[in-house]
Amino acid sequence: MTAEADARVAGLTALLQLERDARHAESLVELGFLVVNDTRKLVPYRQALLWELDDAGLLRIAAGSGASETEPHAPYVVWAKQLLAHLNAAGLREMRALTAADVPESLHAGWAEFLAPQVLLVPLVSPKGVLLGGLLLAGDLGWEEGHRILLERLADAYAHAWSALAGDRRKRNLRMWLTKQRTRILVAVLIVLLFPLRQSVVVPASVSARSPMVVAAPLEGVIREVHVAPNSVVAIGTPLFSFDNTEIDSQVDVARKALDVAQAELLKNTQLAYSCDDCRARLPVLRATVEQKDAELRHMLSVQARSVVRAEMAGTAVFQDRNELLGRPVSVGERVMLLARPEESWLELHLPVEDAISIDAGAEVRFFLNIDPLSAYDATLVQTSFEASKTAQDVLAYTLMADFAGTDRPRLGLKGTARVYGNRVPLVYYVLRRPLAWARQRLGI
Repeated sequence: MTAEADARVAGLTALLQLERDARHAESLVELGFLVVNDTRKLVPYRQALLWELDDAGLLRIAAGSGASETEPHAPYVVWAKQLLAHLNAAGLREMRALTAADVPESLHAGWAEFLAPQVLLVPLVSPKGVLLGGLLLAGDLGWEEGHRILLERLADAYAHAWSALAGDRRKRNLRMWLTKQRTRILVAVLIVLLFPLRQSVVVPASVSARSPMVVAAPLEGVIREVHVAPNSVVAIGTPLFSFDNTEIDSQVDVARKALDVAQAELLKNTQLAYSCDDCRARLPVLRATVEQKDAELRHMLSVQARSVVRAEMAGTAVFQDRNELLGRPVSVGERVMLLARPEESWLELHLPVEDAISIDAGAEVRFFLNIDPLSAYDATLVQTSFEASKTAQDVLAYTLMADFAGTDRPRLGLKGTARVYGNRVPLVYYVLRRPLAWARQRLGI
C-alpha cells in the first residue's frame, strides 16, 4: 500500500470517528468543543471559530479553538463577530475560501492582528435547510480539494448533530420556561390568596331613638283622638292623645252630687246638734262620709285630667299611624307611642346569622338611605346583641347598634342598608368562608 493510500485511509478513519463523536455529543457545549478542536484530525489549521444564529437571527460566537469558553467582550471575539456578521449578510450558504482582500478595509487591521492569512468558511445547514451557523478555519496554507470534500461531509454530520441538540435545548428551554412560568403563576396566586382583605357585610338598617321615653296609657279606656302626627316635633305639655271620657264625666257628676248630698246632710245635723242628741252623735260619721265623697270626687277629677295625655319632654312623637290608634282599647301601662330626641338617634342593624362575621365594638359602619343611595353616613358600632332573634321579616338575625359619627343625622324612622366592616383576613378565607360554612352545616364537619 502506498503512502497516498495510507493517507486516504487515515482521513476516512478520522472522518468516521469525528462523525461518531458528533452523534454521541451530549450537549452543544461538548459538540462545539469537538468541532473547533478535533476537526484538526481531519484537516490542518491554526485557528477555528464556531458561530451560531439564534431564533432571532442574532450571531453569537459559540466556541473557539484552544479555549474552554469565549469571552464575549474580548477584542478578538468582538472583531470576529464583525467579520462574521459581514459575511453572513452576504448570504453565506456554501463553503468558501477567503483572504483579507475579500473583506472591507475596516476589517484588514483586525485580520492582520487576529487571523492567519488563509481562511475557509464552512456553513452548517440543518437537514431542513436552515442555516444554523458555521465554522471558520484559519491557516497559513491553502485548502486542498480533498480537504474540502471531507469537510463538506463532516459539516453535514456536525449540522445534523447540532440541529438535534439545538432542538433538545429548545425543548428543554421551553420546559424550563413553562416550569418557571408555572412557578411564577403559583407564587403570584399564593401572594394574591394571602393578600389581606377587609371583611364586610351589607345588612338592612334603620334610624331609631337611642333613649326614648315611653308614653304609656295612664288609665284603661279607648283612645278617642290623636292630637299629633307621626314623627312630629312636640314641646313639653303638648297634648298627644286623649281617651273617650264619656263614662269618666258621668262618674265625675255622680261623685260631685254624692258629695253635695253628704255635705247637706252634715250641715243639717250640725244645725240640730244643739237640740238633738242623736244628730250630735251622727256628726263624726257624716264628716267622714263627706271626706270620703270629696276624695272620690278628687280621684275622678284626676282621672278626668289624665284622659288627655301630654308630652313630658320635648322631642319627636314616634308611632306608626294615627288611624291605628283611633278607637283602640288600651290597658293601664300599655305603650302607645315614644318620645325621642332627634339628636340622640342611632342606627339599628339586623345582621342575619348566615352572614355573620367577626365584628368587634368600634367597627366602622357606612349607612346608605333608601331615599338617597348616593350619600353615606359614617357610624361606629357600639353594641351587639347576645343572642339572635327573629325580625319582622321572619329572619333570624343579631341586632347591632351604631352611633353616628357627626352631628348630621338622618331623620328618625328612615331605612336603608349599611355596610359593616370586620377584621382583615386573607383573600382565600374571604372567598371560601361561605362555602366552608355551608359544607360544615350540611356535612356536620
